[in-house]
Amino acid sequence: MFSTDCIAKQMGFEIKTSMFFIKVIVYGLMPIISMLIAGFIWFIFYMVKYYRDGVEINIKQNMRVSFLIIVYLMYPSITNLSFSLFNCFSLDDSFSYLRRDFEIKCNTNEHLRMAFSIGIPYILVWVIAFPVYMFRKLQSLRGNLNDKDVITSYGLFFVGLHDNAFFWEVIVTNARKLIFIICSTLFSSSSAVIKALIGAMVLFLQMQLLHYYNPYIDPRFNTIEHLAIYASIFTVFAGLFFLESEVQTNNDAKFMLFLVVLAFNLYFLCKWLYRISDVTFRTQVSRFRDWSCCRFLRRREVNDYDKDLSLMLQSVKEQNSSFSKRFFISRMKSGK
Repeated sequence: MFSTDCIAKQMGFEIKTSMFFIKVIVYGLMPIISMLIAGFIWFIFYMVKYYRDGVEINIKQNMRVSFLIIVYLMYPSITNLSFSLFNCFSLDDSFSYLRRDFEIKCNTNEHLRMAFSIGIPYILVWVIAFPVYMFRKLQSLRGNLNDKDVITSYGLFFVGLHDNAFFWEVIVTNARKLIFIICSTLFSSSSAVIKALIGAMVLFLQMQLLHYYNPYIDPRFNTIEHLAIYASIFTVFAGLFFLESEVQTNNDAKFMLFLVVLAFNLYFLCKWLYRISDVTFRTQVSRFRDWSCCRFLRRREVNDYDKDLSLMLQSVKEQNSSFSKRFFISRMKSGK
């Protein structure tokens, strides 16, 4: 989001503490700082709306939503920086250095103080406690997930999911991010093959959970999620081929492998863009009809997203019913 290094240099500060340490501290405190700033802004907005229009807004709910959005966006960065405090590597001079900042020697008093007083608390609070808290919160609200206030406050984490898969974003998606970040930080010096296999196992496990839960209400998003996992698994295993000496010495093989990986990922990207564009268009189609440049939409029958989804679910239900009937008939015939 911003560079603390550049800010300090532009302002002419001379700081004895490593800029990386300062960056870790700032990122970990940013959700709290941002919440205070958002609270001030919402308070000003509340006062303006109340005294000018006589309208009261739920300032507490707005602050909560702002805080959750900020934490959601910063979760990968905070996790990465927190674990980076423990990511050291050794050089020929018999000393170990922090991989993110070669000027920091590991296991010194300054490094250990930062790792245990900043790194571990950040990991416990943001990396572990926050997803667990959100899981418990959504679990307690499981019977009221369709309530308007609940959707407004916590919908970021469950809108579009089935009630039995309310935890998908909070637990499954965050767990995958966490494992990948750990592999890129704590296990950065480990064999690339080992890290690739760990990544493939995580993706395979997510695929099995996706098959079991089908978490998204819109089955087309389940398909997109399948394609995303397939693309990730394919990219991971294709990367293993680049480690082979026979491939490294063959430029044609490397180029062909690159083209295959690129084509598969472009296919996924196109499908994802099409689906997102279709949903966005259908969600706002009623507004588009009011635009002078989109008058042609008034002469065409275009279903909004809710109706389109309803027709899709009905079609899927009919297909499943037809398949069940054919399966039952085939079993009856085979039994005879």
